[in-house]
Amino acid sequence: MGYQLREIEVINKQYIVIELEKTSYEIAEFKVLPGINPAERIIQEVIKNRKKHNPEKSLNFKYDSYSKMYFTANVDSIKNNPEKLAGLDSNGQETMEWLENHYIFMMESVTQRKYKLPSKNYEKVIASRVSGLKNPTFTLFGTQMQSFSFYNSTLNILDKSYLNPVSTNSIRKYLFLIEDTTYNGEDTVFILSFRPRKGKNFDAMKGLLYINTDEFALQNVIAEPFKQDENIGIRIQQQYKKIDGSWFPIQLNSTLIFNNTQFEDFKMLGIGKTYLKNIEINPEISNKEFSYIDTEIDIDATKKDKDFWNKYRGDTLSQKEQNTYHVIDSIGKAENFDKKLGGLEALFTGKLRWGNFDLDLNRFIGFNNYEGFRLGGGVHTNQRLLKWVSVGGYGAYAFKDKEEKYGGDLNLFINKRNDTELNISYQKDVEEPGVTSFYDYKISMFSPAGTRVLYLNRMNNIKKLEARLKFRTARYLKVYLFGNQEKVAVTNNYYFLKKIDNSTTLFDQNYTFTEIGTEFRYAYKEKVIKTLSQKYSKPSKYPILYAKIQQGINQFDGEYSYTKFTARVEKTFSIKNLGRTHFFIESGFVNGKVPEHKLTNSIGTYIPLTLNKIGIATENAFETMLPYEFLSSQYVHFHFSHSFRHLLLRIGKFEPEFVIVTNVGFGKLEHANIHNGVGFKTMEKGFYESGLKINNLFRYNQSTFGIGSFYRYGPYAFDKQSDNFLIKMSLGYYF
Repeated sequence: MGYQLREIEVINKQYIVIELEKTSYEIAEFKVLPGINPAERIIQEVIKNRKKHNPEKSLNFKYDSYSKMYFTANVDSIKNNPEKLAGLDSNGQETMEWLENHYIFMMESVTQRKYKLPSKNYEKVIASRVSGLKNPTFTLFGTQMQSFSFYNSTLNILDKSYLNPVSTNSIRKYLFLIEDTTYNGEDTVFILSFRPRKGKNFDAMKGLLYINTDEFALQNVIAEPFKQDENIGIRIQQQYKKIDGSWFPIQLNSTLIFNNTQFEDFKMLGIGKTYLKNIEINPEISNKEFSYIDTEIDIDATKKDKDFWNKYRGDTLSQKEQNTYHVIDSIGKAENFDKKLGGLEALFTGKLRWGNFDLDLNRFIGFNNYEGFRLGGGVHTNQRLLKWVSVGGYGAYAFKDKEEKYGGDLNLFINKRNDTELNISYQKDVEEPGVTSFYDYKISMFSPAGTRVLYLNRMNNIKKLEARLKFRTARYLKVYLFGNQEKVAVTNNYYFLKKIDNSTTLFDQNYTFTEIGTEFRYAYKEKVIKTLSQKYSKPSKYPILYAKIQQGINQFDGEYSYTKFTARVEKTFSIKNLGRTHFFIESGFVNGKVPEHKLTNSIGTYIPLTLNKIGIATENAFETMLPYEFLSSQYVHFHFSHSFRHLLLRIGKFEPEFVIVTNVGFGKLEHANIHNGVGFKTMEKGFYESGLKINNLFRYNQSTFGIGSFYRYGPYAFDKQSDNFLIKMSLGYYF
């Protein structure tokens, strides 16, 4: 709450270092007798005014910000403990001495931000300095740690969401107590503590709120998760000031506590401070100043001189900070920190920069049930070589089907503002029949949907030449126009009855498709972060829509005329106090007589439970359906899951996650008699299954393990009742 008083005698000294000791206290339980808790009256007033005081809900604004973050070790925890101090060996003493004169790591940034209601946002990092690094990407970390405003219903801190104590009906979940009352001119400032009520299990915070009676606005906030993560703990602070009649943040602080990371014998800390300056309320801002890019780094961000930095710092660097830059920059150059950071960035982008080339990491190794293990490599030129064009290719060999695969492409960057590109590609590879792919739909190997490759056991050989034009319009809409020719060779017993004339029918296993079409992806309010080399999309709060129209033509060697339409929508969202819901809906139809390759196989992932085969639960697939059991020319698939997270049960570190699942599918197959050689069903009457997963029953390293039980019912249930029940293992990852 403050500092202990201390008296110091001043005798002919011009420079004095004054060290104060912090005061703190344990918040005791407060029992409210019949009547109204006065703290709740105050909170209700804050909640009533929260939309008015939330800058991103009520104002247009501009500001500059200066951020500084440094990582150090908690030396005081040993200095103030005589036993630990006496137990330090010579190395520990040298480390403590070094830490008193240097930080482990330090970075600074200057950004400019513009915001226009209802949701147009643009932030640019115009200056960046990182000890030991020339790559400025790391400075974005400091801008993403906490929500800009403390007025949203949920608070995002280190990519985790917490129920805001300043939200509707929060008094049912949080206990508020008046701890102190101070005065700011004519206004009163109430200091309220908050913490979750006993017996309430939710993602909660604890801390202090400083509430000014001038419109009952937040003036200061100190908050942290009630239950800290076992790896990284965090505490945030926010300070607000009334500017031109509106309360606005002027300082955002974050403190990171690395519980499982030590520097020698000292626990690591991260201290971040952001100061907002040159704030303009409701300035004139044109819509042309915004694009699909939400945040980006200026190409000259690392080239700012000392005068520029001093202008935004407000003060010169301390000697300890100067020592940090001098020493860590030297170490970073010697140890090539930039190259190592590039390796870390590659884990998220799938591309490892190697001089003028980018290595495609996702081409190195792969696995599916048809190809087995697949080894290969891929490389593309990057903008260091040519800024307007990229050329690349790949090669691979799969050990199960014993086939070589290869391909190449040319990408022309036509207009970077509208993300306009022209791509020409060729590939000799394999492709799963009856599955529609979207260019921008990526499945992470760490997601539950990534385990679906374990059940993929049917592929066709293809040779495909394609031209594709991509551009953005309406800010959030991506459009692809394409034309391709694809030669397909079936690798299993399936054959297509192709009628040549009234007396001739061909048992066909080789096809040539010539297509033109268009594809759409719409992600409303999606935020795109652009570094000097890559673009990252942050998850949108709204459903993401996909659509694809393919028109087959029987010209230019094309053998089939057809129209195929596919639409997909996917969304994951949190429900306050209930957990997280995910749904995935896909529907489509084909008009025309075409082989299985252009139809739809419902994605089934059922394997009979045996001692040597244990199924793994997936996502956006049917758990109790056999692979390729149903074939459709018209269909709709609905996949729903709801995770209660750890809201149902939490005992210490034991936090199982309960997930309910329901999958439904309808389908119809026109001209079923022309598909032969393999067995399949149709599902006009509807396929149904439901289940319960209990994730995170135990952990090993960064993996979590659980169990799931699923039941198949309805018109397509198996005759033997026991076959309709299925047990699978669930896998997860945490970082």
